[in-house]
Amino acid sequence: MTDLSLSTPGVAADDRPAGPRRAVRVPYLIGAAGLALALAVLVLWGFTRAADRTEVIVVRAPVAAGTPIPASALSTTMVGVDDNVGRLYPAGTDLSGVVAATNLEPGDLLSASMVEAAPALPEGWREVGAVVRRGRFPSTVQVGDDMVAVPEDGTGELPVVVVSSSVGDDGSMSVVLGVDATNAPVVAQWAAGGRLTLVRVL
Repeated sequence: MTDLSLSTPGVAADDRPAGPRRAVRVPYLIGAAGLALALAVLVLWGFTRAADRTEVIVVRAPVAAGTPIPASALSTTMVGVDDNVGRLYPAGTDLSGVVAATNLEPGDLLSASMVEAAPALPEGWREVGAVVRRGRFPSTVQVGDDMVAVPEDGTGELPVVVVSSSVGDDGSMSVVLGVDATNAPVVAQWAAGGRLTLVRVL
């Protein structure tokens, strides 16, 4: 019998033509290398940005303009270092002796333009807190204003300076007044009795 499994006479097995080779897709390789490089750069940039961050003060509770800023209304957050960071207050800044220059809202990053120094009182003066009813103070009261405290019956007047102030929802004003030590008890009595009126000095 004839063995059909044998190769074709005259043609060796190793002499058979090889199949077509798969072409290497160079554009794909370049694209993959570019993607890997981009990812590496992105990761490096992320680490760099994380390192170039600084802790600054952020407002966590509303503070009315003209009032001292309590520590409980402040917190800290991390921000990226850029040209604006120098205008922000870094964590740990001592804010004693300042008041809000404008209404502060939660999320505000605290900067120098948002606060102002409370007026320095002359030696021997005292601070007196009071609530002044609506209609008994000028609508344009600002920190540092020189004013005159007058009782409801108008029987006297005493010089005062506004240290801080804020107007409530009912229209009344919570105010801290600088008063000469001699007159402080009198102004405090007027305030306690709801008889205090503030008049602007022109």
